[in-house]
Amino acid sequence: MERFIPGPSDDEIRLNIERVLDHLTDINPKEVNVIVDTGWVTLMGSLTSFYTKIRSEDMVSLVPGAVGVTNRLSVAPTEDILDETIGDEITAAMDRNANVDVNSIHVEVDKGRVVLSGEVPSWNASRAAYESALNTTGVNNVENNLIVRSFV
Repeated sequence: MERFIPGPSDDEIRLNIERVLDHLTDINPKEVNVIVDTGWVTLMGSLTSFYTKIRSEDMVSLVPGAVGVTNRLSVAPTEDILDETIGDEITAAMDRNANVDVNSIHVEVDKGRVVLSGEVPSWNASRAAYESALNTTGVNNVENNLIVRSFV
């Protein structure tokens, strides 16, 4: 005979999520509203970077009892940053990364939305370019259209 062992309640899950968010130094937990309904978590509020939006979802998905996450967090940078400046900072970050040949990647920025295109020699190069964009201030979304091709 199987025994049913109940998981944490929605309130317990919410409290655990709030504790996790409170320990993330790059996220202000007061800016995030957490709703839990039968284990399904919905995050709402506003954060200052796309990276923190993705990081919040990743960390919340690891909380015991959370069966899924709907991420409705918006990104509102704390300062008005020009698209050209964002593009320059992404290119500089990629140039500092040994896995990325910045000359093979085109960076397009429109109102904080970044599109990466071009060809790279490996998945690691694609991931490094994506993370360079993801971690740049002012970015509110990243679309990675890089094509991985072995250059033999």
